[in-house]
Amino acid sequence: MKSKIEILVIDDNQETAQSYSDLISTYCNLESFATSDINLAFKCVSENPIKIVLLDERMPTPGHEVFPMLKNINPNLKIVMVTGEASAEDILKVDSLGYAAKLHKNNIVNLPSLIYRLCAEYETDLIKKVATSTPFYKEWKLNFFILVALVIICLIIKISTMILLNNINGKQLNELPRVKNSTKK
Repeated sequence: MKSKIEILVIDDNQETAQSYSDLISTYCNLESFATSDINLAFKCVSENPIKIVLLDERMPTPGHEVFPMLKNINPNLKIVMVTGEASAEDILKVDSLGYAAKLHKNNIVNLPSLIYRLCAEYETDLIKKVATSTPFYKEWKLNFFILVALVIICLIIKISTMILLNNINGKQLNELPRVKNSTKK
């Protein structure tokens, strides 16, 4: 097994899995690994920083049964259902289980762009999870709201003061005797 595998391809046909893996390695410049062995796939996911799994639906152990086991090992995985015979039921599984995408084997030419998109989504999701789970974020969020409240209070005080000063100045100016302009010729 390669080191630092980022993409895993699982298909009961090893040649098909390998061709997808080669396509990913060639066009996406990412480390990928192909297997038709489910147990090896589980081991690979648990021992490598896998981001994306291409999972064939039509296998002796169907992809929709393998999906939750993979997510149990790594909940951050982006899993793509790959199928050559998509039925309406398969499409419903994509929506109900939470697959990141579905790719028909006839559209494999779209695989590199799909991989790029899912890698970006994976990284973005990971950054969001890390950022929002840190105490700094929670404290910052609270401090931000306090800061906004203080700015609003300061603005209210400043506006009130300006209005009050204008009223006072206005009364004082009105109370002052008016000086007539006299022009000397």
